[in-house]
Amino acid sequence: MIKQILTIVAVTILILIVPGPDMIVGGKKAGNLTAARILACNLVRISCCIVTFNILKYAGATYLIFLGISSLRTFAQSPYRSKLELTRIKSRLELISYRASSTMS
Repeated sequence: MIKQILTIVAVTILILIVPGPDMIVGGKKAGNLTAARILACNLVRISCCIVTFNILKYAGATYLIFLGISSLRTFAQSPYRSKLELTRIKSRLELISYRASSTMS
Protein backbone atom coordinates (compact mmCIF):
# COMPACT_ATOMS: atom_id res chain seq x y z
CA MET A 1 0.00 0.00 0.00
CA ILE A 2 2.86 2.37 0.83
CA LYS A 3 4.47 1.71 -2.53
CA GLN A 4 1.23 2.55 -4.36
CA ILE A 5 0.75 5.77 -2.37
CA LEU A 6 4.34 6.86 -3.04
CA THR A 7 3.85 6.19 -6.73
CA ILE A 8 0.71 8.33 -6.80
CA VAL A 9 2.50 11.13 -4.93
CA ALA A 10 5.42 11.05 -7.37
CA VAL A 11 3.21 11.03 -10.47
CA THR A 12 0.99 13.80 -9.10
CA ILE A 13 4.01 15.97 -8.28
CA LEU A 14 5.48 15.41 -11.74
CA ILE A 15 2.21 16.40 -13.38
CA LEU A 16 1.79 19.46 -11.18
CA ILE A 17 5.33 20.77 -11.84
CA VAL A 18 4.29 21.71 -15.37
CA PRO A 19 2.93 25.27 -15.26
CA GLY A 20 -0.66 25.71 -16.34
CA PRO A 21 -3.56 28.14 -16.07
CA ASP A 22 -3.63 27.90 -12.28
CA MET A 23 -0.10 29.36 -12.15
CA ILE A 24 -0.85 32.17 -14.63
CA VAL A 25 -4.06 33.47 -13.04
CA GLY A 26 -3.25 33.38 -9.34
CA GLY A 27 0.50 33.34 -9.28
CA LYS A 28 2.88 30.96 -7.57
CA LYS A 29 1.02 30.91 -4.25
CA ALA A 30 -2.31 29.97 -5.86
CA GLY A 31 -0.55 27.37 -8.02
CA ASN A 32 1.08 25.74 -5.00
CA LEU A 33 -2.22 25.74 -3.13
CA THR A 34 -3.96 24.12 -6.09
CA ALA A 35 -1.20 21.52 -6.34
CA ALA A 36 -1.50 20.70 -2.64
CA ARG A 37 -5.27 20.29 -2.94
CA ILE A 38 -5.01 18.03 -5.97
CA LEU A 39 -2.37 15.88 -4.23
CA ALA A 40 -4.52 15.59 -1.09
CA CYS A 41 -7.58 14.57 -3.11
CA ASN A 42 -5.59 11.98 -5.05
CA LEU A 43 -4.19 10.48 -1.84
CA VAL A 44 -7.62 10.23 -0.22
CA ARG A 45 -9.18 8.68 -3.32
CA ILE A 46 -6.39 6.12 -3.81
CA SER A 47 -6.32 5.19 -0.11
CA CYS A 48 -10.07 4.57 -0.14
CA CYS A 49 -9.78 2.47 -3.30
CA ILE A 50 -6.99 0.34 -1.84
CA VAL A 51 -8.87 -0.28 1.41
CA THR A 52 -12.11 -1.07 -0.41
CA PHE A 53 -10.33 -3.47 -2.76
CA ASN A 54 -8.74 -5.33 0.16
CA ILE A 55 -12.08 -5.60 1.96
CA LEU A 56 -13.76 -7.01 -1.14
CA LYS A 57 -10.86 -9.38 -1.78
CA TYR A 58 -10.99 -10.90 1.71
CA ALA A 59 -14.79 -11.03 1.72
CA GLY A 60 -14.73 -12.89 -1.60
CA ALA A 61 -12.08 -15.33 -0.36
CA THR A 62 -14.08 -15.99 2.79
CA TYR A 63 -17.23 -16.61 0.76
CA LEU A 64 -15.43 -19.06 -1.55
CA ILE A 65 -14.03 -20.94 1.45
CA PHE A 66 -17.53 -21.09 2.93
CA LEU A 67 -18.93 -22.48 -0.32
CA GLY A 68 -16.17 -25.09 -0.54
CA ILE A 69 -16.63 -26.27 3.03
CA SER A 70 -20.42 -26.40 2.72
CA SER A 71 -20.19 -28.43 -0.49
CA LEU A 72 -17.74 -30.84 1.15
CA ARG A 73 -20.05 -31.20 4.15
CA THR A 74 -22.99 -31.93 1.88
CA PHE A 75 -20.90 -34.52 0.07
CA ALA A 76 -19.82 -36.04 3.40
CA GLN A 77 -23.40 -36.37 4.63
CA SER A 78 -24.45 -38.42 1.64
CA PRO A 79 -25.66 -41.88 2.76
CA TYR A 80 -23.79 -43.62 -0.06
CA ARG A 81 -20.27 -42.81 1.16
CA SER A 82 -18.02 -45.38 2.81
CA LYS A 83 -16.01 -44.80 5.98
CA LEU A 84 -12.78 -44.49 3.99
CA GLU A 85 -14.23 -41.71 1.88
CA LEU A 86 -15.47 -39.89 5.01
CA THR A 87 -11.94 -40.02 6.48
CA ARG A 88 -10.53 -38.54 3.29
CA ILE A 89 -13.13 -35.78 3.32
CA LYS A 90 -12.32 -34.96 6.95
CA SER A 91 -8.62 -34.67 6.14
CA ARG A 92 -9.46 -32.43 3.16
CA LEU A 93 -11.54 -30.17 5.41
CA GLU A 94 -8.66 -29.90 7.86
CA LEU A 95 -6.24 -29.08 5.04
CA ILE A 96 -8.59 -26.43 3.64
CA SER A 97 -9.05 -24.80 7.04
CA TYR A 98 -5.26 -24.81 7.60
CA ARG A 99 -4.63 -23.21 4.21
CA ALA A 100 -7.36 -20.65 4.78
CA SER A 101 -5.95 -19.64 8.17
CA SER A 102 -2.41 -19.35 6.81
CA THR A 103 -3.56 -17.36 3.74
CA MET A 104 -5.61 -14.83 5.69
CA SER A 105 -2.81 -13.84 8.05
